[in-house]
Amino acid sequence: MNEAKLAEMVADSSIDRRLVAVHALRRSKSSRLKAFLKDQNMRVRFEAIRAVHDLGIEEAWNDLAGLVADPFMKTDEVPFPIAHRVLNANFRKGDEKAIRRIEDVAVDDGYGAAVRKEAMDQLLHWSSPSDFDRVTWHYRPLKGERGQLSKRDQGDRWLGVISEGGDLGALAAKVVARFDLVSLVQGLNLAMSKALPVELRLPFVERQFGTGKNEKLSSLLDDPEWRIRFRVGWQLSASGSEQADGVLLELLNSLKGSSQSEVIRSMEKLERPFVDSWIGAKLSEAGMEALPNALDIVEVAELRRIAGNERKAILEKLNREQPDLGKHALTLNGGDATSGKELFMTHAVQCVRCHRVKRFGGEAGPDLSRIGRELDGKGLLQALVDPSARIAPGFGFTEFELPDDDIISGFVQNESDKEAVVKTIDGRVRTIQLEDVIHRAQPTSAMPSMKESLTLVEIRDLVAYLKTLK
Repeated sequence: MNEAKLAEMVADSSIDRRLVAVHALRRSKSSRLKAFLKDQNMRVRFEAIRAVHDLGIEEAWNDLAGLVADPFMKTDEVPFPIAHRVLNANFRKGDEKAIRRIEDVAVDDGYGAAVRKEAMDQLLHWSSPSDFDRVTWHYRPLKGERGQLSKRDQGDRWLGVISEGGDLGALAAKVVARFDLVSLVQGLNLAMSKALPVELRLPFVERQFGTGKNEKLSSLLDDPEWRIRFRVGWQLSASGSEQADGVLLELLNSLKGSSQSEVIRSMEKLERPFVDSWIGAKLSEAGMEALPNALDIVEVAELRRIAGNERKAILEKLNREQPDLGKHALTLNGGDATSGKELFMTHAVQCVRCHRVKRFGGEAGPDLSRIGRELDGKGLLQALVDPSARIAPGFGFTEFELPDDDIISGFVQNESDKEAVVKTIDGRVRTIQLEDVIHRAQPTSAMPSMKESLTLVEIRDLVAYLKTLK
């Protein structure tokens, strides 16, 4: 049956026949699929939406993007993966009409919370879209100019979303500040409002930078939220404020963990005398290499090219006391377990593809669900930087040399005094008689060292996360 005849089946009374038509048109990547995008049956409609979106059928793209304003998008019948595709069609179109549609979804509480969050996230990534599709993650770079979100009569609606608080409010604050969607006075009022959560205020605080309102900003140096004091203090310190210098020094000395790490890292480009003095003093402390944020201090000192002798002494001590780890020993303390978990799940090194945690992940490597019980911090770090130093049973890659130049390589699954059962790279299982083995290589790990793939900070965060797996 030709495509025209298949498209005519949109009027067929049989749901099954209409589904058959959609699948047939999908196989031919036909633009006539757009006839089914408003089918009365949701299953038929959803299949058409998936086909048009996932195949990137440009001739039907406008019709798909237009569905965002269809009343069905506000019903409970529409699962997020379908709504995601409709929103993404607008994100990929990228014109002014598309960005306005996305904004309309973001501020309309008739849409589900997940859909509104996605709309706001699309707005935040509008100007710098990834080369990978937001839904399928296929490589589909966007081309051409993208429309801009200009002020309309939506300011009050955005302020209403901000007042909702929570994740939606925080995202809304970022969008409003990014696109300048409320007046400068309204933004200043939001920045100064200590009744609002800090994540709602910060975007508007940062929006004030460069407006010349330093007197207003100075009043925030004693704000109860350290993140407000930090951002304002850094900005005013860079402008020469000694009062702001004192605020930053207080934060450097009082904060702990990842919060202190954030402040230390920000010192890299702050050209104020107190910065070098504080870093130099920390590097001179006895046993500083064991401080939770020793890595941050050392790396900022390197970037600022200061305290060379102190840095050299610390690294020499690490190489002498822990030669197998060297500078990497600085990653044993501190770290952000939350960032480490995100890295484990999403980083290009693909930890989760080979390792399972609580029934999620791959099985090419050992299950790490309780690795924090089995190994201490040093053991975890060594497993990352030198995986072959300690290999979990069944995961060592071994090579056996047999008569007639026969070489078998793989993972030893079972072994007795007489034979070894080996699973090869291609998935075959071979049984080797040990008396026939001419040479057996020492087992190595199939996992590469993370030394070249991750930064020291990333390794520290990953170790912090693995410690929590108990």
